[in-house]
Amino acid sequence: TSVQRGLPAGHQGAARANRPDKHCQAACIAVSLCLAMLVLGGAAAVTWYLLTSCSAERMYFGGSLRLTNASYSPALTDRNTPDFKLLASTLQQLLSKAFLNSKLVWHFLSANVTSFSEGSVVAHFSLVFLVEDEGWPELSAAPAADTVSVLTSHLREITSSHGNSSALLGHCEVDAASLVIYESSLEEYLLSSQEACAVVDNRIKWRGPAACHWELRAPAGQLVQTTIQNFIMEGDCHTNSITVYDSLVAGQGRLITKVCSSSRLTPLQPLSVVSSGNVMLIAFQSQEKRFNELEATVRFIDDVSCGGRITSFNGSLSSPFYPTYYPPNRDCLWTITVPASHLRIRIGFMTLNLDGVQSDCDKDWVSVNSKR
Repeated sequence: TSVQRGLPAGHQGAARANRPDKHCQAACIAVSLCLAMLVLGGAAAVTWYLLTSCSAERMYFGGSLRLTNASYSPALTDRNTPDFKLLASTLQQLLSKAFLNSKLVWHFLSANVTSFSEGSVVAHFSLVFLVEDEGWPELSAAPAADTVSVLTSHLREITSSHGNSSALLGHCEVDAASLVIYESSLEEYLLSSQEACAVVDNRIKWRGPAACHWELRAPAGQLVQTTIQNFIMEGDCHTNSITVYDSLVAGQGRLITKVCSSSRLTPLQPLSVVSSGNVMLIAFQSQEKRFNELEATVRFIDDVSCGGRITSFNGSLSSPFYPTYYPPNRDCLWTITVPASHLRIRIGFMTLNLDGVQSDCDKDWVSVNSKR
């Protein structure tokens, strides 16, 4: 344009020399069409991916593993400290790499380290996978086994120098036997991603319609015992409940108990639960705009053994911490013999309260002479 403005008025040939010929015009049109097709194709691909990703179901998992070459400090209980952010970020990258280099690469979405606990350092994390029509058609326990298999296969060469099941995940030493992965849900996944409420002087107090959860950590080797002294709730279990988990990441595989509406504005009998390890998660869900209240005390206690031999004329047996709820993942075996061969054994169960209704006894059970 600047050249044309500088030409004298009678030089038509010079002006024609600056016009693009027909071949150049055709080439420009072809290039423009190609670019438009690429842009439209890319937009269509992105749109297809977003639509399929949004419409596809997601599967959520919780898990934990123990780092043997890391030292625990109180700073790891706060997600805002540099210590927490550095260790969580490092472990998230290693977990993500393990799945991205596996057969589950097309299903894996994210790994998120949400909390740490003592012993040496136990990392608690959540995993999210995408479920498409052609893969994982049934939401069953099989995918959990797949994720465990993939993660353990990517733990580096098993070392025997430490005399235990130590292995390597990147540069982190991991107790391979400590690896636990279990199925979770969207609600439980969102719960673990939220900031926890504070426990003051080993007491939990909460009132109002808002939801809250508490992360309880005992020193290594001790258990967490929480006694719910008072709760008043209205509404059904979908909107109002107290849920206790045997982990710091919520999931049905770590559910201890769920308490729902009391149906009356009076305190109930104290309810005491004990963890199987040194952590516990308590979630208080309240969505009704009614009066809701929760009071509980927290203690750190030593573990107790169960099982043994009974050889006297009479005796008694009970689950650990009775009348408190028994801890998860316990196997207790009693061997009962009589002092004389002509005597017989009679067992009377004064209290028998197992977790849930189980027609096939696939979870909690009592067996006498191999009969459940």
